[in-house]
This record gives sequence, C-alpha cells and structure tokens, in this order.
Amino acid sequence: MIATCGEDPIVRLWPVLSGTFKSLEIGHSLGSVRWSPLGDLLAVTCDDCVTRIIDASGEEVLRLGPHNGPVKAAAWRSDGLQLATGAYDGTVKVWSLPSGSEVACFYDQRMWPRALHWNSDGTLLAVGSQGGRPIILNITKDRRSSKAKITRRLNPEDRPTQGVNCVSASRGAIVCGLDDGSLRRIVLATGHISSVHTTGRSLINAVAAKNGTAALGDFSGHVDLVRLSEQRFGQRAALGAPVNGLAWAPDSVDRLAAVDYSGSLSILSSKSELGLEVEIRERVCEAATKDVEWVSPKMLAVAATDGNVYLVDNHVAVCGVLRGHGNLVNAVAVCSQKPFLASASRDRTVRVWDIDSKRCLRVLVGHEESVKSVVWSPHNPNLLASGGYDFDVRVWDLSKRPGEDGYCKILAWHRQGVSRLAWCEANLVSVSWDGSVAIWDVANSAPSRVITFAEI
Repeated sequence: MIATCGEDPIVRLWPVLSGTFKSLEIGHSLGSVRWSPLGDLLAVTCDDCVTRIIDASGEEVLRLGPHNGPVKAAAWRSDGLQLATGAYDGTVKVWSLPSGSEVACFYDQRMWPRALHWNSDGTLLAVGSQGGRPIILNITKDRRSSKAKITRRLNPEDRPTQGVNCVSASRGAIVCGLDDGSLRRIVLATGHISSVHTTGRSLINAVAAKNGTAALGDFSGHVDLVRLSEQRFGQRAALGAPVNGLAWAPDSVDRLAAVDYSGSLSILSSKSELGLEVEIRERVCEAATKDVEWVSPKMLAVAATDGNVYLVDNHVAVCGVLRGHGNLVNAVAVCSQKPFLASASRDRTVRVWDIDSKRCLRVLVGHEESVKSVVWSPHNPNLLASGGYDFDVRVWDLSKRPGEDGYCKILAWHRQGVSRLAWCEANLVSVSWDGSVAIWDVANSAPSRVITFAEI
C-alpha cells in the first residue's frame, strides 16, 4: 500500500497493483505521511499541531500531540516502537507506541524539523536545521532522567541559510527578516544595507515597519521591537507559538496586531515602560492563523489554515467570515482606496472580496503553486500583486478582463518561492527563499535591482 498526501487535507491510500485509491478526509492541511516498518500503521502529520496514527484499513487509532506549531515530519524507529515528530515550533518529540506517551522532547531555535531520520539502532536522530548541516540528537536516556540529550548542535563555522521570509516598507526603505535571525534594512535610493541581529537566532517569520520602528515575529514565539536608527532591539513579548503575521494599527504608533500558529490574534501595546504588553489575546478559530491586516481602526482581517478569512473587531470578536477558498489562506491585503480585501491561498488562487457585503468579486487564477503573498498598490486600487511557490510574481490589473492585454503580467526572476511582497513608494519589492530581494518597476519585465544576501 502506498500513502500520499498533497496540498488538500486528504490522505490517499493506493494498493500497489491497483489503479484505485481510498481517500481519507483529515480536515487539516497535511505535512507528511510515513508507514511504520511493518506497514500496519501510518503516521500523518498535520497543521493542527497533531499527528494522527491510522491503521491499514484507514481507521484512526491514536493521536499524538500537540506541538505548539504545525507538525511537518515524522520518522519511525526501526522496531516501530517509537515515533519522532518535528514541528515548526522548533521541537522534536519522541513517542512510545502503542501507548502514545511522550518519552522525550527536544527544543532548539535553529532546528528546522522538516526532515527526520533515525540511525539503524535507534540511538541517534538526524534533524533538519537552518544551518549547513543537520542537528544530531542522542535519544539514549540516562536511567535517572527521562530527558533526552542533544549531542551535537550546529558548529560555529556552520553557515545558516539566508532565505528571506518577510518584508515591510516604510519611509523609502524596506526591512527584511531572514532565516539566520537577522533583520536587514535597505534604503532604496542608495542601496545602503544595515543589519540588526537577534540574540536567539530563531528565524524571523514576520515583520512590520512604521515610523522608524520595526516589529518582528520569530519562530520561537517572540515579538520584538527594533529602533532602526539605533540598530538595536527594544521591547519583547512572548506569545508562545511561532509568529506568522504582524500589522501596526493605522491610527496608532504603539498598537500592534499579531497572529500565530496557535490560532490566536493578539493586540499588543508598546506604551508601557514595562515593555511590549499583550492587551488582548484570543483564539480566532480552531485552525492556525497565518496573516493579519487592519481593515480600519476597529476591524481586522485574519487569514487562517481552515481556508477562511475572519473579520474581527478590535476586541478580538469575530464579526464576519469570508468563505470560498479550497485550502488554507496564506495572506490577506486591504485596499487603502476601496472597501476591498484580497486573500492568497494554497488553492493557487487570489480572491478579491467586497468587505461590506462579504461577497467574492473576483477569483484570480494563474499561479501554478500555492500563493504565499498578496499586496495592493497604494496608488492604484485596480493594481494587485501576488507571489507564490511557483517562483513567480504576478501583477493583476483588475480594470481588465481575463485574456485582455495587461490583465496579468508575470515577473519572473527568483529561483525559489516568493515568500512576501511589499510596495515601497512606486516600487514593488519581492523577497524569496533563494536569499534575494528584487525591486521592480512593474512597467518592466526585469527587476531594476537585485540584492542577494548570501553574497553579502
């Protein structure tokens, strides 16, 4: 029997000698599927922070978890009596089967557990990392302690990856968050680059810049404020789950919205001398929350992995739901000139919504993989840009119909997925996991400037 999973929340079981398959509806986006050594149990890792154990008939027999982030990888020990799972919260957990009890938990901010592999005798576990080599975990326990030990971390000479995860624009400059935990500021007029490094070195997954201050969210579950002119970190708040999105309130310089993998929306304030305080923190939905934008000073839009966009008031009460996507929603963008909202999804589409009526006005089709980011032009309400895992940036002119000249322009440059987009004055900026930043005049098909962090 062969098991497969894809971008939909379905596991498919394929008999080797048959062209038919059995579909198992899991209900959440999936990370991986792994058969046990005997082929009688299937581990299914999910974005709801849980791993499901399914027998060969397709029946769920056990749930393992939760982690504090989506579970992306699983690996069976050779005897099938232990299963390791890795999640975006930087943890690897080891479970005893068939009881389902947790026997060990590892945490390291530099672990990137999209891949796990046991050695032959089940004493060592290799885990993917954000550096130049895997982290090796020793699973052998001391008889007097239930804690497993890390035998080898990244060495100082290991070079972290330089993928760019996020970007925000303010005052003619862009601020980028990288895999290596650094925050880079680029002045577009001069090309000058300055850098501020985090102390924890967890990858920066979200950034929002405003009036000389940048807020950043990382995979260790922290939100930090950075005074860009001083190139130093200021206040910090702990949210407890990897941070996916940040947005400053439009009417304030000290109120900030944050969403994370727990499914929560937090409203933070930097007014207090005590530091960055969490004023409100509530679950918006049962799924993870991926992005947030302010619709107005009293309303926010939140993207979620259940395929919905939630309209939430500033007390974090849901006041509307935009339904229509066929998979998780990665990003939302609010038009500054009309009551429109755009949402980007793993279903490979961008949807344009009327916020007042909550109707879907347009479905933009063209990306060949998951759409990761979407932004409105600040100058033209008909101009929308999107970027995705197909490596492309697409610029959509909503004043035109599909098939008309200029309706959709493809900007191709990156060698990996486009993680985020931003408008900086008249320029469109795209950042990618290939470590590059491309600055575009959208009238042209080639970027006017490219900056590659791996070469700096």
